Amino acid sequence: MIKWRVGKYAKDIISRGFRITFEVPPLNKDEWVSLYNNHKVNGWIARIRKKTLTSNKIMGYLTMEMISKRENSFSVSKSEKGSVGINYAASSMSTRLSDLPCPAFNHRLLISGHRIVPEKNGSLLWMTSSADTKYMSVKTNLISYSPITLNGGMSLKGHYFVDLALFDTNSKYRKSSWITINDYVAIEKEEDVSINGCANYVIPDREQNKKRNKFRFGR
Repeated sequence: MIKWRVGKYAKDIISRGFRITFEVPPLNKDEWVSLYNNHKVNGWIARIRKKTLTSNKIMGYLTMEMISKRENSFSVSKSEKGSVGINYAASSMSTRLSDLPCPAFNHRLLISGHRIVPEKNGSLLWMTSSADTKYMSVKTNLISYSPITLNGGMSLKGHYFVDLALFDTNSKYRKSSWITINDYVAIEKEEDVSINGCANYVIPDREQNKKRNKFRFGR
């Protein structure tokens, strides 16, 4: 879980959100070269999905470029892990809101119950066919050196799954069906936290924020 120190003298702790780390299948160089030459596959697309009792919502898409070709040689990434943060709206809408001493939207939640749930889906079989080829007209986030954060909304309670498919990052075509990888994250409990000094806090506008005016906590 990602802690957020807020309130008077930053003594109170709530949650910014949490981070999901997942592993992709460890394909070797020959396998990637074959996928690249025969199916124009050069990486993965991951779909982050939140499931509750009443909904099954897609939070966002991530891509990983695993192979590239320069002249007559191939370069294959050794990365086998992806990572994404799922933050509350108060910490993911903008950097300005994320830096406030008193969170926006009256966010006062602390994640107090969570677990990793093992779920065995059997062997992951990756096959490509024309029936599975589909253009992905959605915003995707390329996993690189910069951390990626998705907006989880006002509450993060739910079960979070990662679905994976073969992908061409250049044409944005998915090249296989979705397969849910093993294990999922369950956020089971959130509790309200009282934040000292934030009762009458007013979010400064952009100009005030630029001037870095100091906030004086009410007594």
